[in-house]
Formats: sequence, structure tokens, C-alpha cells
Amino acid sequence: MVRKAVAFLVQNGPGTKQDRWEEEAGWTPFTLATEIAALVAAADFSEENGEKAMAEYCRQTADHWNDRIEDWTYVTGTSLAKKVGVDGYYIRINPSGVPARELAGVYLKLKNQPDEQAEILATELVSVDALALVRFGLRAADDPRILNTIKVIDAVLKVETPTGPCWHRYNHDGYGEHEDGSPYDGTGVGRPWPLLTGERAHYEMAAGNLEGAKALLQTMESFANQGLFPEQVWDTDDLPERELFFVKFTGSAMPLVWAHSEYIKLCCSIKDKKVFDLPRPVYSRYVENQQKSTLVEWTFTQPIKNMTPGKGLRLETRASAQIHWTTDNWKTTKTISTRDSGLGIHFADLPVQKVKSGKVDFTFLWQESDRWEGNDFTVEILPMRAE
Repeated sequence: MVRKAVAFLVQNGPGTKQDRWEEEAGWTPFTLATEIAALVAAADFSEENGEKAMAEYCRQTADHWNDRIEDWTYVTGTSLAKKVGVDGYYIRINPSGVPARELAGVYLKLKNQPDEQAEILATELVSVDALALVRFGLRAADDPRILNTIKVIDAVLKVETPTGPCWHRYNHDGYGEHEDGSPYDGTGVGRPWPLLTGERAHYEMAAGNLEGAKALLQTMESFANQGLFPEQVWDTDDLPERELFFVKFTGSAMPLVWAHSEYIKLCCSIKDKKVFDLPRPVYSRYVENQQKSTLVEWTFTQPIKNMTPGKGLRLETRASAQIHWTTDNWKTTKTISTRDSGLGIHFADLPVQKVKSGKVDFTFLWQESDRWEGNDFTVEILPMRAE
């Protein structure tokens, strides 16, 4: 079961066809956090099963994806960052997996907004989902990038209530009743989710703020209706004719089992004085030991254009191949064969760690069909910039 699950992740990740909220495709902090944590866990399973090579591959893939989280999802210098007074923040989603710095001017079309309101700059779309990077052990609670993102989250998504705060999923959310209280019909206005108060409480636990987590637990409880947590609560003036009242349940799902699960985990976390579902091997690897990747991955679905010196170049394919490559414009040629990861991925590592700058050119001879790919590919090694 683990082998099949991790095979799916490495063959189809790190982007997702459907994000956490079942709405968008792309690279998201939440999906990345869960995928990377899963790969580290899978490595432990593989090792226990005597498959050390697979364990190494899972960890190396996790390390590479972890190193690229900021490259994919952290933006700087945007108008929103300047407005809030931070240098940058994690965005909700990168639709194409290009470096986040290349997303300037790229618009997303939200699924739950009317056409005339649906488009928003990808770099201006913010979600609470970045907290998963802390929840699953990839980033420290006091990481400056996390703290910056929390400032933006609170500036854009936070709603204060008499019993404490609640949060929207993301800005420009259209999943909820319309302004006049009429039901969601494919478009509307997103409302705060009690679930997200529980998630914020878990962040406070990770940050060592036990009293803050306890207060948010009580806040979350205040949103329940006779013991049942709704998906969303009303966040504006009362509309008695619609039976909608400030911070009371909306017409959304109730009970939301997901929210009840979060509540139970939060109770356990507070009792144990630690985050209940924090994967310790992940936290140890990336927060305590600051593990970095020694490789940069190139795939046909994610063909990187360049890399910095000091790392190996891993080429991944879906079939066995002999790779012909050069660093001197084909004056000389080197050959290396791919290895089978055991997960439907074949790979070879080009030892270019000592190349300070220049181009790595390569092509593939597919072994099963004895056929050349017919194209050359290039990754440029960019010289390190002086500080």
C-alpha cells in the first residue's frame, strides 16, 4: 500500500490537479507540505522493509522538493507585501510550477466567482494553507517567512468576533452565501471557517503559545451549534429573514466532520502540550537538522532551465535510458545509464558539482526501444553571485 501511494506521489507530484479546497491545480504550500512529509514517512517504511535504495530515493526527492518550496510559492516585493509591511509571503497557489518570481502579471481565474470578478493576480492570492509548513514539520514556527505570511493572513483573512478570531480560506473566496444572504449557487462570498481557528491554534502550539492555543480552543467551541461545528459562520450584519446571524452557522455543511476531527486533535495537542499530528522525522530532518538537498531534479514535466553550482543534476524518466551528456558543447561526451527507483521512475545523477558555470547538454537513448530521443536538452549552471 505504501509503495503504491508513494509511487503515485513521485510520478505525479509535486503539483496537484486539485488543491486542498478541491478547486485549483498547481503547486501549493499545503500540498507540498503533505507530499514531502509523506515521502519522509515512506522512506522509513522502505528502510524497515529492507529497501534502502528506495528509502534513499524518497528522502532525496523530499529534500529537493523541500528546498524548492520558496522558489515555487514565496513572493516578494508585491503591492500587498508593501501594504502590510513585509518583504514577502507564501501565496495560495502557483498554477504552473515556474519560479514564483516569474509569476508577475499572471492571473488566476477563480472557480467560484462570476466571470467579471474571477481574475486575480497569482501573487496577490493568499491562503491560510502556508501554516501546514509548520504543522507538518518543514518550517520552524518562527521562520521569518512564516511570520511574514501570518501578518498578511491576519491583515487579509482574519475576522474578529466577540469570542475570538476566525479566518477565511483565502482572499476573493466566492464559496458561501451572497451578500444578500441568498444561498451559494456556484458563486457567492466565502465566509470564515471554525476549522481554521483550530488550525491557527495548532500553529500557536508549535510556536510555544499554549495559552493562546487554549483561548482559540474556546473560540472554536463558541462557533458550535448544539455541539455541531458548521463549515462556515456568518461574518457580517444579521439577516433575520435569512436566519443568518453574526458568527452563527450559515447554510453550509453542519456538522463538518473535518472540523470535529481538528477539534479532537487540538484537545489532544493541548493535553500533551505538543502538536498531536506533527511528524517527528520530518521536523527532525528539516527544522532541527536543516537538511538540504544535494541534487537538482530535471524531468520532462518539469524541465528546469538553470541551476546554481555545487549540486548534482538528477535526470528522471519513466523508462530506462542511456544518457549521453557533455559540459563542453559536445567536444567530449560522457555516458551514464539510469537506475530503477522501484517506483515507476528511472533516474541518473550527473556529477556536475564541480562545474562553476556553463551548460550541461544531454539527450536520451531509450533502451527498451533502442531509439534516440531526437532532441538535445540544456541546463545552464549559473555562476554564484558575489554578496
